[in-house]
Amino acid sequence: MFISYDNLFRELVEHLDVTSPDIQRMRQGVLAACRTRGGSEQIAWQLREQHAEFCACVDTLDNVPYCDMFFAYTSYRLNDFEQAVLYARRAAQGFGEMLAWNKAMALVGSALGRIQRARYTMAEQDLRQAIQKIKSCIRHEENLGNYKKVLKQKRILQMIEKVLQETGSLRRQTQRRHTTPSRLRAFTVLRRAERRSERAEREARAARLRMITLLWEFQLTLWGLRQIIRARQQRNSPALREIGLRLRYRKRSREAQQFQPIPSTSLFPSSPMIVGVQSFVVAGQSGTFVFDSQREDDGGIEEITFAGIRHRIYNVRNAGMPIFLHARVYRWLRVTGNSMNQANPIPISNNDYVLVVDTQLSDVQAQYGDIVVASIHSSTDLERAGVIKRYTPNGLRSETDSPTENISYPLEKIDVRGIVIAVAKPIATTQEAT
Repeated sequence: MFISYDNLFRELVEHLDVTSPDIQRMRQGVLAACRTRGGSEQIAWQLREQHAEFCACVDTLDNVPYCDMFFAYTSYRLNDFEQAVLYARRAAQGFGEMLAWNKAMALVGSALGRIQRARYTMAEQDLRQAIQKIKSCIRHEENLGNYKKVLKQKRILQMIEKVLQETGSLRRQTQRRHTTPSRLRAFTVLRRAERRSERAEREARAARLRMITLLWEFQLTLWGLRQIIRARQQRNSPALREIGLRLRYRKRSREAQQFQPIPSTSLFPSSPMIVGVQSFVVAGQSGTFVFDSQREDDGGIEEITFAGIRHRIYNVRNAGMPIFLHARVYRWLRVTGNSMNQANPIPISNNDYVLVVDTQLSDVQAQYGDIVVASIHSSTDLERAGVIKRYTPNGLRSETDSPTENISYPLEKIDVRGIVIAVAKPIATTQEAT
């Protein structure tokens, strides 16, 4: 029974939906190392260090559930079933409802650990939840027409349903045996120990949230200092005062050496949503594609419109603090050049900002007539940073009134990496005054 469950746990790890190349390499390393006990012990130490690195950086927090799932499988291989259940439950909570398939795999892993610890009732609950999520995933893939993936999911579903039947029979046998008072007392002790373990898990989750909050506050401080330095370089005192009001701080005095909060004029302090902006110029300096470059600037969104009514954004976790968005599929890029200043229906000019959907991380594909962001097979650093052009059957073409920037590229020399879906233009000074 242990060997069959071990193989099932291995298949759960193999069938996780992973899009990051780093996580795919980590999974291959874990599966290869866990073939022996010595390899399992060695990879367990490496996973602890990697888990700490992921938790310490806001940009890699999405990788923490995968690391928890890999550590749960390693603990299962080392017969540490309590740790396997703990980290599998953490992985299930980390995946959430957006990654339903991965959450189902983590719930099954938690159930396998509970079976080895004779927690059959709780194991049945995890298995039933996993079966419901797997069935919903199968219906979704059937609607998309991915029948090859549906066959794999149905095979795993059959194995899990068989495990559920075996767990039910084991539970009934255990209930018949646990009739004496001594066995009832032992069962009570085990339940209390499990509740203590769950309480420790909640405390660890709360500590991780506190650490994330501290990181957000640190990023807010860096953002404010960067904006203040930029305003001072431009010698624009009104912009400097506006930044101070947004941060809810008074002018810093040399004697106090600390910021004093200003009373807010509104009932609740608003919070801007901060999104990263990448630039073709910054990417061209290192010769890398613009998607792989570091963020050049931050953009802030303070108001949003629903049903024609303007709404202000508030942070419900930390009042007045900015809300940092770490986009993956959607990216904001700053445009350099005027090769699309005659684009239809909206021209794209120099220093405009365009919203791009990444075709490699989404199901969206470029169609002829779309404005796309493409990487060029070129030795020039500036061209390797990427271009924005109109996608046609004859290649990429510019739409400009400048003869020097009217450049076209054939399809065999380009790779489409993103599709432009929106453009942000600066509001004129006269319009702001009105």
